[in-house]
Amino acid sequence: IRSLREYAGRGTPPWRGDLHTKDYFLGAESLAGYPVTHRHGAMIPDRHATDVGAPAHWMEHEMSVAAFPIMREGEIAGALVVSSGVPNFFTQEQLLLLEKYADLIRLAFYDQEFYPASSLELALMPSWHIQKQAFSSFRQRVNDEYKRSVREGHSRPELALAEARVRATLEEELLHLAIQSDEGVAGSV
Repeated sequence: IRSLREYAGRGTPPWRGDLHTKDYFLGAESLAGYPVTHRHGAMIPDRHATDVGAPAHWMEHEMSVAAFPIMREGEIAGALVVSSGVPNFFTQEQLLLLEKYADLIRLAFYDQEFYPASSLELALMPSWHIQKQAFSSFRQRVNDEYKRSVREGHSRPELALAEARVRATLEEELLHLAIQSDEGVAGSV
């Protein structure tokens, strides 16, 4: 597993208040990737702090963030990430509550959604601004993939399968783009 997919979000102003789906890949550069890889929670109290050991790709309005793995019997389904627009927002009590909430969330996942920790090799993913450009064609690419599936005579083409194939292709393209940009940075140093 090379990346995590941000699946859903919900917030209070300035973020959206409804539960909405998201399409965004997170990797080793993200705070979501840190608890999944290390199998314990992490928190960055202030986006301007320079002495933080955990990585983060900051989104608009985020000032502090905490993340906890969603695990069961050593297997991982993802991470719960909670953001605040206020620096130093999270107290020890809130962090404990978030850890318990991540443990509770695991009950919402199917068995097949948990992966052995050994299968995780998160890569670096490009920033949201770069991913947003790649995802701008997502619906059109899904439509094209679905039509191709119908043309090839698949007995029951499914939209979910077309979306999964396009998402996998986008992930590969973004991983390749991240590697290229990393090589460019390393070559120019």
